Amino acid sequence: MQHPAAVLGIGIAVGWLLALTLGAQRRELRVLQGLREKERQEADKALARVKRELDDTGHRWNEQSDLFLHLPELIGQLFAASGQREIGPLALGLIERLLEPEQAAALVVRSGTGRLVLVASRGLPATLPMGMEVEYRGRRQDPAAAETGQAPGERFARIVDVRQHLAVPGLAGLRTDAVSALADGDQLLAILTVGGSRKRKAQEKQLLAMVGDLASAAMAQKNRVRVMDDSANRDGLTGVYNRPHLLRRLEEELPRAAREGTFVSVLLLDLDYFQHYNRTNGTVEGDNVLRRVGEILQGRVRRNDIAARFGGEEFVVVFLGAGKELALGLAENLRGLIETHPFPHRQHQPLGTVTVSGGVATFPEDAKATDVLIRCADEALLDAKKAGRNRIVAATPSYLE
Repeated sequence: MQHPAAVLGIGIAVGWLLALTLGAQRRELRVLQGLREKERQEADKALARVKRELDDTGHRWNEQSDLFLHLPELIGQLFAASGQREIGPLALGLIERLLEPEQAAALVVRSGTGRLVLVASRGLPATLPMGMEVEYRGRRQDPAAAETGQAPGERFARIVDVRQHLAVPGLAGLRTDAVSALADGDQLLAILTVGGSRKRKAQEKQLLAMVGDLASAAMAQKNRVRVMDDSANRDGLTGVYNRPHLLRRLEEELPRAAREGTFVSVLLLDLDYFQHYNRTNGTVEGDNVLRRVGEILQGRVRRNDIAARFGGEEFVVVFLGAGKELALGLAENLRGLIETHPFPHRQHQPLGTVTVSGGVATFPEDAKATDVLIRCADEALLDAKKAGRNRIVAATPSYLE
């Protein structure tokens, strides 16, 4: 028989062993529960990441679907635009749909100058109004441009960084996070700028470049069509516009002037004693005179005015927006340029030099229809001839009586 103390000791030892075993099991259970909780948390995080990625993928897919859905229509609009100035706003509309920028601008190069014209904008400060013009810097003229007499900056050997052309005081406040140069070969056509894109930020530069390429192609096409149309509308000998183009333009400009409440004046010019010049010097020399007169008119009329050959030795200049008094001053200037020009054999002319007579009629003061307006100018021209030639005479209302 065991001693009671021994039995007690054994019991205590067994209790301790059981307690230690149970404690270890509970600790293992807590560790296992902790691991499972961590696994559950990690699984939840993984599921959340997958959900976010799926949501992002779906959002990007929706964005791309929207892009591809509307892109053909917008491309069609770009290539259907009637002129370069319409392409700028259309390109900016596409940029706005793609990027939702805080600020964007389209600046078009004014042909024959070193200036940029702001034709469309979004979110620009009041200091940058529509239609403003600035001279861009960093222009580089290649030898071909010099030979063809193009204005500085009209052609570019290479566009290194278009931002340098925008770093002028007149464009302070214009954000240029992304910039695209629209060019046809080495000829700069326009510049698109974007600042603060709120959509597709990661694709900002690529999308702007895509829009720039599309707009460049549309502008280049318009340039080529304009050149072909312009060639078809020119007089082959003198280089000024031909009679059909002149009449079409007058049919367009008179209604526009009526709507806007402005004037259109027509100058009809006729070379004095031209048949005498032909008989004395030959038709080749006579053609040279006609050609040079065309060059004088084309080179000295205002940018928006129209110089045309009406037929034979007659020329017409249309002064858009000019009333009678202004038109008479402009016409007198042209008459003086021709009178003082050193034409060959001019000393053999009856007036001692090559001269022109002209008549000026103004819409709506003298007439409201194209044919009547030209008839009034012709009557004034006849009066100039009767008065001794080499002069400009204004039409009067009595011509219609």
